Amino acid sequence: MRTILLADVTMDPMLFLFLFIFLPFCFFIFLLKLIDEIKNIPTKFKYYRNKISSFIHNPRILVPEKNLKFITLFAAVVKCDGRVRHKEIEFVKKHIFLSSQFNKYREESIRFFDSEIEDINVRFIGYKTTNVPFFMLDRKNIVGKSISERVSDISSNLFSKYLKKYVDRMEFMDILFQIAYSQAGVSDEEVNLLREVAYSLYIRSWDFTSLLYKYEYIKEEGEKQQKKEQKRAGNTGKKNRTENEKSEGQKTSENRFKSVAKTRKMEALQLLEITEGADEQEIKSAYRRMAKKYHPDTLSANVSEEEKEAAAARFRSIHEAYDFLLSLEMVRAN
Repeated sequence: MRTILLADVTMDPMLFLFLFIFLPFCFFIFLLKLIDEIKNIPTKFKYYRNKISSFIHNPRILVPEKNLKFITLFAAVVKCDGRVRHKEIEFVKKHIFLSSQFNKYREESIRFFDSEIEDINVRFIGYKTTNVPFFMLDRKNIVGKSISERVSDISSNLFSKYLKKYVDRMEFMDILFQIAYSQAGVSDEEVNLLREVAYSLYIRSWDFTSLLYKYEYIKEEGEKQQKKEQKRAGNTGKKNRTENEKSEGQKTSENRFKSVAKTRKMEALQLLEITEGADEQEIKSAYRRMAKKYHPDTLSANVSEEEKEAAAARFRSIHEAYDFLLSLEMVRAN
């Protein structure tokens, strides 16, 4: 009888292994993991605190959407020729970001601008490229949308949501021109990008050509003044400009200036509806005729604000064309 009782209380070997070896081992591992987690609490707390802080101070949350799109186009102008010039970046940070529009979120705007400068090739092209102007890339091999489509998308969105007035669009184009011409050598890629943005913003050809002529003229005058100063100082050009800037200026300066001046003259003649050989008297009579036809005061009282704005812009273009042709006649007379 005693032998039978002892046999009944004998423990199964597998149950013994589970209760006295495997289970304590698992508990020991769990304890080590718990101790490790407790030790890492300060590090994890710091990590999640930084995550929350970066989320709260994220420029995409703090900076208005309109400004974000502006900044993206600023970065595109800076980076479009495949190089980042210090003068362009400094101009954006010191002049544009100090304006009332950006001053409230200046630090966040600068941070977003820097990130766009770093990431512009990835976002606009689909993969990183080095020392290759993105307007020279084969667009068939580009992942996703092409560069012109991306620029057009942003510009069209600005036009439809924020820049409905023609004056505001011209002011924005003037800012983009200031960025492009803040350094010595303005590349053809930058001019092409400006033309792409102007087309998407429905900027008139005459107004775009006027801006281009204005800044090409300013650059030409600056280069002439620089040459005069170098001659006075007895310097042949070793200072103030690197060899790359010299070759770049020689390629894009004189030819483009002549081309822009010729284009501007042809557009001015078309606006006034006169031929190229028109003299001063014909220019003045054409201006009077076009002024009677397109002056905003001649519109009826029940026209919409958009029609009034379009008429005012048209008349302003006619007046600028008249001034330009008249100045050419005065130069030719002298």
